[in-house]
Amino acid sequence: EPNEKYQLYNISSRSEPNTSFTFDGTLFTGISNFNLTFTYSKGLSFILALFSQIVYDDNLTEPFLLKLFDILCILIQTSGSIQKSLYDIKGFEIISFFLYKAIEKKTISMNLETSSAIFKIQSCSMSESLRISYTQSLLLNFSLWKEASTKVLDNLFAEFLETVKLIPIILKTRLKPQN
Repeated sequence: EPNEKYQLYNISSRSEPNTSFTFDGTLFTGISNFNLTFTYSKGLSFILALFSQIVYDDNLTEPFLLKLFDILCILIQTSGSIQKSLYDIKGFEIISFFLYKAIEKKTISMNLETSSAIFKIQSCSMSESLRISYTQSLLLNFSLWKEASTKVLDNLFAEFLETVKLIPIILKTRLKPQN
């Protein structure tokens, strides 16, 4: 019905979870939801392509990267289908590649802020396969961490141990030494 009052809840604000807004107008019910639109418009591929900008655009450095990791974390929490897509297109491997190139080019460094943004992903609820991909591609990719400070490496080891607690299968199957 046109010109009715509606309540919209702000689900994007983490600091004020019960914030709502009232508006007068027309509510469109035939519009696709965010997940569906994002998935079918190849939004995840676009987000992953933005990680390349840390390599090719010298003006976009760590603050840009930190925002990308925040967006990625929100998307991972949003839906299982986005997690599946991220796993299917090897998203963490792509991110790892661009991180490596940016570190090699000295566009970014693996400092406390960058590493914390990477570690924040672990706190997002992920499927087991996506968590294994995250661990293998980001935490165990030693090329990313070779120039990191002792404090960052200490945090890396703590993060790896926390991840292993969540999915102990990593140690038994994925990281098992080959005979």
